[in-house]
Amino acid sequence: MIALPIAASVAAPPPPPPGAATRPGGLGDVIDVSPVRSRSTMSPNDRGARACGQAAGSVVPTPLRARSRRRVLRAAGGLIVGTLMTACAAPLAPTSTPAPPPVPTAAIPAATLTVSKPAPIVPAPIPTVAAPTPTAGPGRWTPRAPVPTPRSEIAAAAWDGRISVLAGTASGRGLAHEEYDPATDRWTTRAPVPVIREASGRHHPGAAAIAGAIYLVGGYDVGGRIVDAVSVYLPAANAWEIGPPLPTPRGALAVASLGGLLYAVGGAGPQGNTGALEVFDPRARRWGMLRPMPTPRDHFALVAAGGRLYAVGGRLGSMANNLAVCEEYDPTRDVWITRRPMPTARSGIAGDALRGRVYIFGGENPSKTFDENEEYDPATDNWVARARMPAPRHGLAAVTIGEAIYVLAGGPTPGGSESGRNEAFALA
Repeated sequence: MIALPIAASVAAPPPPPPGAATRPGGLGDVIDVSPVRSRSTMSPNDRGARACGQAAGSVVPTPLRARSRRRVLRAAGGLIVGTLMTACAAPLAPTSTPAPPPVPTAAIPAATLTVSKPAPIVPAPIPTVAAPTPTAGPGRWTPRAPVPTPRSEIAAAAWDGRISVLAGTASGRGLAHEEYDPATDRWTTRAPVPVIREASGRHHPGAAAIAGAIYLVGGYDVGGRIVDAVSVYLPAANAWEIGPPLPTPRGALAVASLGGLLYAVGGAGPQGNTGALEVFDPRARRWGMLRPMPTPRDHFALVAAGGRLYAVGGRLGSMANNLAVCEEYDPTRDVWITRRPMPTARSGIAGDALRGRVYIFGGENPSKTFDENEEYDPATDNWVARARMPAPRHGLAAVTIGEAIYVLAGGPTPGGSESGRNEAFALA
C-alpha cells in the first residue's frame, strides 16, 4: 500500500447524468483484479476484458489493454490509499473479425542455448605496405674542390665546421688523412692514420666525432684481415692516440655518435655478418653491449636523426645480395623497429641527416654503381627520390655541414675503383 500526503479534502466525483451508462473503474471504485489462472489459453484482449469486468470477446482498445493494471487512489482520512485498479473504457461492440487461432504448443520447438568458450582475441596482423614509388623532388648539386688523394671505402667525420676524410683503399694505402673546410673550399693534410700492419692503415672502417675527438673504428688492413683497432684523433693537437679496442672485430661496419655516446653497428666479423651493437662512453673510456641489430649485414649506412639511429641498406656478404631494409634504433629503450624499406636495394652506400631527414647516396651491385639519392622522413615513414648524384659511385662518405651534405670520394665502377670527387647537395 502507498500512502501519499494530499490536500485536506478531496471532492467526490459528480454523480452521472440521469440515464447515462455507468462503467466500472471510476475513481473510488474497486475492481476485481484477481489473477488470471491460465494465461496460455486466454488472448490478451480477453484478459483485458476480464480485468475491466467485461465479457470475454469484448474488444478492449490496445492503448487501454497496454495500461490495464494501474493504481486508482481513493480518499481516506486526508490520505490517498492506493488500491490496484484497472482503467478501462466502456466496452466496444464486438467486431466480426475472428480472433486468430491459437498456435499449437508443439509447433514451437524449445529453444536450445549453446554456450561456448570465447575464442582468444588475436590482434590482426599489420599488412605489409609496399614502399611508394619515389617521385622527383627538389635539390641541387654543387661541385667542390676534389679530395687530394683519390680513394674509396673511406670513413669521414665532421668537427668544428670541417670534415676529416680518413683511410680507404688504393693510392692512400689506408693512411691518408685530409681535412676539408667548406667555408674556404680548401683541403689541408693532417696527421696520417696510424699504421696497423705492414706499414699500412686500413679501409672499410667507421668514424664519428664525439667529445672533441674523432674515433676511427674497426675495418680491414691492406691484406684484408679484420681489425679491432680504435684510433682517436685529437684535432687540437693534430695527433692520434690508441683507444680501447672494439669488442667485436669487424670491417664494413657503420659508426655514429648520438647523445654523447659512440655506436658501432653491424659489419662483417670472423664468423660472417654480425648485428652486434656496441656503445662507447668516452668519459668512462669503455665499451658496452646493446641489443643487436635485427638484420646482420655489412656495407650499410647508419644515420643519427631525431634522437634515433637508422640502419639502411647494405648486403649479406656479397653485392649480389643487396638489401633495402631500414631499421630504427631507439637508445632510450634499447629496441629496434622495422621501418619502410628503401626504394632501391643497394650496398656500399653513404648517408647523413639534413633538416631531420635521412639521405642515402650511391652504392653498387655486380653490374653497376648507383647515382640514387633517396630521402627518408622518419615522421611519415616515407621515402622520396631527390636530385640524382652528378656521378654514380660506391664506397663513398657523406657528411652534413650547415645546410649541405658533402658527398666525398668513392669508386665509379663496382669493386676496386677510386675517385676524388667532392659534391655538395642542398635542398632547393
